[in-house]
Order: sequence, then C-alpha cells, then structure tokens
Amino acid sequence: MSPGAAKVDTRLYFDSLAPGEMVEGEVYITGGDVSQ
Repeated sequence: MSPGAAKVDTRLYFDSLAPGEMVEGEVYITGGDVSQ
C-alpha cells in the first residue's frame, strides 16, 4: 500500500450471512499520510 493510501476496515457483526439478509457492521477509515 502506498504511503498516501487510506485504509478501510469493515467489521461485520455476524460471522455468517444468508442470501437476502441485511448486513450489519462498522466501517473504520484511517487517512493516509501525504503532505498537501
């Protein structure tokens, strides 16, 4: 991953899902490190 790339981590609340089931979880976004 390049130094300026953002990291996206998706964490689901359940280990398995059935077709058509609603997905629940959290998305964590960490910004990259690039001087503007």
